[in-house]
Amino acid sequence: MWPFQRLQELQLDLALREDQIRPILHLVNPSLQSITLTFVGDEDDGAYPYAERDVHQLMSTLRMTCPSLKTFALKGLHCGPIWLESTSTTADFLYTAPLESLILFARHSALLPLFTLLSKRLEHQLKFLHIVAAYHECDLLPACEEAPTLLPSLDVLALETDHTLLCRQLSFGTLPRAPMLRTLRCLLTDFAEEETDLRYLFEAIAQYARSDAPVLRELTVTSQQYEYAAYLPSPPILRAAALKPLTVLAHLKHVDIELEIFCQATPQLLDSFAHAWGQHLERLILSPCPHVPVDARDIRIGLEDVIAFAAHCPHMHTLGILFAGDEGPIYEYFPRSTALRTLTVGSSPINSVGYCVEALQKGFPRLRTVHWSDPGTFVSTCLDYDERWERVETRLGLC
Repeated sequence: MWPFQRLQELQLDLALREDQIRPILHLVNPSLQSITLTFVGDEDDGAYPYAERDVHQLMSTLRMTCPSLKTFALKGLHCGPIWLESTSTTADFLYTAPLESLILFARHSALLPLFTLLSKRLEHQLKFLHIVAAYHECDLLPACEEAPTLLPSLDVLALETDHTLLCRQLSFGTLPRAPMLRTLRCLLTDFAEEETDLRYLFEAIAQYARSDAPVLRELTVTSQQYEYAAYLPSPPILRAAALKPLTVLAHLKHVDIELEIFCQATPQLLDSFAHAWGQHLERLILSPCPHVPVDARDIRIGLEDVIAFAAHCPHMHTLGILFAGDEGPIYEYFPRSTALRTLTVGSSPINSVGYCVEALQKGFPRLRTVHWSDPGTFVSTCLDYDERWERVETRLGLC
């Protein structure tokens, strides 16, 4: 008789300083479909008490006991290459378990063995994979000499690591080919201080997706190093030239770039986006709420540029972008987008509330929401833009 016979989902936090693996084995039963184990503590401080056999015992128990396990997450404890050797119970578990979703912390030297192992799973195809990769000074990441691994059913790939390691993974042939991949999420755990690093990163993303994920629909690149970025004397700018390579990804519908720095869009870049994605783009976010000072002189687009771009994207319902709202004529045949519902403007500098209200009413007749502020956002040359956007929102009747 199994305890907790109807238990289908198990989530546990395990302290690294206390031996908690063996006592939880009695919770494992054949009805489990989802398991999330989160290890709390510093695995590199020398106090890690688990012998590898304890982890392997857990994997062995799961392999033999959980025939219906679809989701498995092992967080806070980075697996190394030795875990994935052909004779290990961890490799046996990952190879045979009917997993559709896997979240795993891994040393970067274990990534290629991991993808190779997963690509050999013929009966059970993985659909969701989230890897949190960490660099270790003893690890080496040579260029891949073999053909890239193949994950034919993968739908979502999330990569959480620092920008340097991510760029290496994308460039060196480490990541798998995923012909059915729809969503790629790049979650940066550090702050890229050099503009060249940002350019190389987006070039690598575009190169990987074009060759190994040809039907990619959604791309997310995010970072949340707000406190660090705010103290940089000269934070980098994500310039249009860095984003231009993304236009080779012809099938993108959602593009979310949420970094703590200013994203400098230009009319030429928006034209490129409209040409590449205009007929199917639904959502575009270009860091509208940076957490660093922005000089208004660096903003290269105006409100009319934004509206004209949206008018070329008939299905776009969400747009986030920083622009300047300089006053200009509003002609009878002013561009318009009937699809846009949500506009995020951050603290975009505007001079005329009246002009912005009239332009938004005519350009976005079905607009429902304007997000005009963010706690860490500011433009260095003016302090009252938030108040002006509040007045715009009130006059649009969106409060």
